[in-house]
Amino acid sequence: MKYHLQSDHYSNFNTIQVNALEGRSYFIPYPSRKEATEVGILQKRYSSSWVRCLNGQWDFAFFKDPNDLKNEIDTQSMAFSKLDVPSVWQYRGICDPMYLNVRYPFSYKPPRIPTTESVGRYFSVLDGFKKAPESEKNYVGVYRTFFNISDMDKVYEISFLGVSSCIEVHLNGRFVGYSEESHNTAEFDLTPFIREGENELLCIVRRWCNGTYLECQDMFRNNGIFRDVLLRQSPKARIWDIDFKTRYENGLYSATVSAKVIGNVRIKVSLEGNGLEKSQILQAEDGVATAVFTDLDVQSWSAEKPELYNLFLETQDCCIYQKVGFKRIEIKGSVYLLNGKKVKFKGINHHDTDPQNGYSMTPEQIKRDLELCKAYNIDTVRTSHYAPDPLLMELASELGLYIVSEVDLETHGVFVMKLPPSYNRISRDKRWKEHYLSRARRHYNRDKALSTPVIMWSLGNESGGGCNTDSMYEFFKSVSDIPVHYESAIYTKRKAYDIASRMYPPSSELGDIAQGKCKTRQFMDRPYFLCEYAHAMGVGPGDIESYWKHIYSCDSLLGGCVWEMVDHAVLEKDGQYTYGGDHGEWIHDNNFCCDGIFYPDRSPSTGANIVKHAYRPIRVSHIQGSKFDIFNTTSFTEGSDFTLRIRIGEKEELTFIPNAAPLEHQSVDFEIPESYDGDLFMDIDTYDRNQNLVSSEQLTLFESKMENNAKHSVLPTWFDLKGGLPVISINDKVITSSEPYTILHRAETDNDSINFMLRPMRKWYKSKAVLEVEKATRESAVALWSIKCAGHTFRCSDVYHGLVLENGEQALLVRSTIQGKGKKASLPRFGKAFRMDSSFDNVLYLGRSGESYADMKDQYPIKLCEKSVQDMTEPNIRPQESGNRCDTRFAQISSKDVSITFTAVHKSFELSVKPYSDSELIKMKHRGDEKQSGTYVTLNAFQMGIGTGSCGPYVKKEYQYSSKDVHSFSFIVTVKQKT
Repeated sequence: MKYHLQSDHYSNFNTIQVNALEGRSYFIPYPSRKEATEVGILQKRYSSSWVRCLNGQWDFAFFKDPNDLKNEIDTQSMAFSKLDVPSVWQYRGICDPMYLNVRYPFSYKPPRIPTTESVGRYFSVLDGFKKAPESEKNYVGVYRTFFNISDMDKVYEISFLGVSSCIEVHLNGRFVGYSEESHNTAEFDLTPFIREGENELLCIVRRWCNGTYLECQDMFRNNGIFRDVLLRQSPKARIWDIDFKTRYENGLYSATVSAKVIGNVRIKVSLEGNGLEKSQILQAEDGVATAVFTDLDVQSWSAEKPELYNLFLETQDCCIYQKVGFKRIEIKGSVYLLNGKKVKFKGINHHDTDPQNGYSMTPEQIKRDLELCKAYNIDTVRTSHYAPDPLLMELASELGLYIVSEVDLETHGVFVMKLPPSYNRISRDKRWKEHYLSRARRHYNRDKALSTPVIMWSLGNESGGGCNTDSMYEFFKSVSDIPVHYESAIYTKRKAYDIASRMYPPSSELGDIAQGKCKTRQFMDRPYFLCEYAHAMGVGPGDIESYWKHIYSCDSLLGGCVWEMVDHAVLEKDGQYTYGGDHGEWIHDNNFCCDGIFYPDRSPSTGANIVKHAYRPIRVSHIQGSKFDIFNTTSFTEGSDFTLRIRIGEKEELTFIPNAAPLEHQSVDFEIPESYDGDLFMDIDTYDRNQNLVSSEQLTLFESKMENNAKHSVLPTWFDLKGGLPVISINDKVITSSEPYTILHRAETDNDSINFMLRPMRKWYKSKAVLEVEKATRESAVALWSIKCAGHTFRCSDVYHGLVLENGEQALLVRSTIQGKGKKASLPRFGKAFRMDSSFDNVLYLGRSGESYADMKDQYPIKLCEKSVQDMTEPNIRPQESGNRCDTRFAQISSKDVSITFTAVHKSFELSVKPYSDSELIKMKHRGDEKQSGTYVTLNAFQMGIGTGSCGPYVKKEYQYSSKDVHSFSFIVTVKQKT
């Protein structure tokens, strides 16, 4: 079949849509109520006889050079392969994945984009001037599928739920329409083009269009038809659009249900559930039918109690069934009230990402992500940075999750691709006003009937501000009473819309707001929300607790969303994950995409447990003596809905039901022993009303002094000092120092960088130790070192004493002390590193039960743990320092026949056990590089905290250690041969 392509719509700045249907609410019609209510939510759009899903294997032709696609084509002579719909090209081997954070993939010359020419010359402050490879062009994909039609009396409309970057639709040789905006629905009326029997649908998708300037989001830049394609078949007289709005007055709700109709349609509108049964029969006037239900005594919807009601709109041959909730939002002064209550939003940022399918996610995967949120105490999702699949909105209503609903808008590249830097270039350019408003209108219209979980509309992300964002704000205020958020307004004089926000501030800024000392008035005269904080890249995020200390102290501080939920990566055929730069990208942002609290397969990193702990619903703290404070951090759940199971030392478990009201404290007394030999911990497991374990925490009531009561004796026979370095030998097993023995650095974590540009850790990698003194007697040995590292000189003394334990066993007492000279600096680490062969594969230790550092350790209790060496590190997508264990009392490393035990003296140490050395780790780029070369054990006096420096505050001073201070620690070594 022959087609004439519309070759300039994608590059014509004045064209956003052609022949597209007006935006409307997402819904799936069914022939009857019975059929509509029998289908589960995940199958809803696939089971209606009124909606045909066109997903499947489509014919596909790819043009890497757009010049090869002519305006006049004949599909009979085209060479097609096959491509699954939905999917994206970059994850199907059609073209290479490309990960970018803030840059456009072409030169910044808005609204001009590359059409048939190469990208050519390119400038950004990150790259300077360079020229793109000749192959970097505006690729084109041609899709074709067929469907059969037997009933010509119906109306046929097609819905594309997501296409990047734009779509041109043809049917049976005729042009149907065009649309851009990747993450919103594009709909077209196919009726004039339909014919009985087989129909040929042809879609042209281009890599870039003018709208790409508004879609510069931090993600893999993918293309294709990546969400479901739905063919709707309806009678000519039908419901076209629906809306549902609520109001609250004098303790009762009212609901207004409206429907836009085409033709002469009589509608029955019903609102049912939880004892409510209301209905009205309506005849449309001027194409609109409206039902108003008043004096409704209904339960309010919240994430904690997601009460929903059944809404039915029925005609003679159609039923539209939606679940809806009632909520009210007020802002009184600087306080945000939901259903009349103060609230703290415990949030996460969520991208659509799958390691095998990119933007394409199945219904089951979407549900899995939201269920993970619930399981990890997350109650708020910011849909960064676009509208999600509408199924996510429906699931959020049912599962109970708040949604910060974000428009598909980001122009981040304007800041780095033209000098002087400015975020506001496009947002203040009036030429773009209709482009911005189009996105706002389509976003609202799609989700207006799905807005039950929406607690904020968000105008987009990192696009600066100006007349265009102001117009979007005015639109939302004209159609909705839900508050509007937009962080990037801080780059304008107005600073904020309804909700104030700033990304990645130091937690001290929240303290200033809480104390009324913030210099930005707009941060204090309205609610303040952290739309992004705690950058969870690699190890971390560190110091999340300091934010929540302030959030809970101040009514105007709303909470925030950690960045982000899931690592973005590509799962290769060999099972390895790849990131930016692994696919031949000519520009990329490395592994900055690996910044989630869950790995790409959704297994939890330590970050997920940090977030779960920070967001726990019940917090217990020790006041003094037997007095404890119980804080209910929820907004709508009484403390009595939780059960606390408490263990204090060796005492029998206590069951306690708190009575703290939402966001209130309760003072209680728990009996604790007057004296205790050793550590005394209080472990609290909290269960919800369904007896699900929702959180665990541990309080240290008493910490033992870990004194050394052994007697001095001769040095053990298994110990020797060679060249100032310890050697431990037992039979054929030799344990030596690692290189370096005195370790002052760690393999850089992602959060050790400063905004991913400055790398302060790397200067510590090279150190030179010179032995100045070595002395030994029968009872002791001393090694004095001069260590030059990072421009500093350190004096280090290692003293070894022979001991005999109470059981007569020989032991070695090690005491190491270090102090730097010269300019004061932050010392990353101070530890002693040992190497043994890989047969030492079992680790038994008493310390934090998981990965922990100074500013992120409370998520794991101190307890006796047994693990393999491989399980002592974390599987970060980019290998880095990981697996540290704070507050370790002792650690035993064993092979089948020998064990070596390190026991803390006076104060606990931090334990690191890896299957490779830190020097080897520094060179690793991917998980597959993590090859075992031995067992490496480092006892650390300390490691600095983690922070969130990759895109947020660096490590706080209180979690840093001065190079000029005297640092020392001691431990006892014992060696046993197993019998």
